Amino acid sequence: MTSRTLVSHVFLCIALSAIGNKAAHADLIKITSGNFAANTAFFDSFDKSLGTLDSVDVTLNGLLSLALLPSTNLVPAGNSVVPVPYAVTGQVIESFQGSAFDSSPPGNILSVTGLADGAGGPINVFAPINLDFHFDATTDISGFTSSGSGFLFTGHRSDFALGPFAIPLIETSVANFINTTFLPVQMFTSDLEGAIIVQYNYTPPPPNPTSVAEPSVIALLGIGLCILAIRRRKTFRNRAEREPFRFLSRAAS
Repeated sequence: MTSRTLVSHVFLCIALSAIGNKAAHADLIKITSGNFAANTAFFDSFDKSLGTLDSVDVTLNGLLSLALLPSTNLVPAGNSVVPVPYAVTGQVIESFQGSAFDSSPPGNILSVTGLADGAGGPINVFAPINLDFHFDATTDISGFTSSGSGFLFTGHRSDFALGPFAIPLIETSVANFINTTFLPVQMFTSDLEGAIIVQYNYTPPPPNPTSVAEPSVIALLGIGLCILAIRRRKTFRNRAEREPFRFLSRAAS
């Protein structure tokens, strides 16, 4: 390898090292998720050993199902009575409570409708859940954030980062039914089927200065290697001029 080639390789290593350092300081993301089962979902907290947590993006998607028990609606018909179907209307106050964030009162207000058979049989009504909200340094000041629909959530970034490791966090869906039908209607169960997706946006820690060589050190090392290569070549040439027959005999053998 010639001295020019060696120097080229040294500066190539320096350039690649600089590019690597820039990439290491770029913002990174980590995504965790969990499915709701029995109105409860688990997901991982942020591992603080990865770096500094800059912001958190939360997405809640699912379908809320309510089992309702409407009153009977019996109408006289001759010598008997017959059930008459009627529309069931109401509002659902959907809230979330957990270790990372909570819904701020009054929660997510959703409208639901259904059709009762008039005989008092149970019915199911449904409401979609689609919420996106964000926590960062600005929301940490007020302690709350809002979704695209205007619903408020309380929480801080520190609630998502509890230690230098990932531990399970929990969020629970709680639903309350407000009846607006002309007849009494009671809710006896609710169930949310869906998922929570949490994206952690973070900056990795700076590299350890004791383990990464400075570019100037790398350049000096390359120059030193070049000087050694040139001196070795010059010494070999001088010895060949002083003892030509010895080097010729070695080459012949």
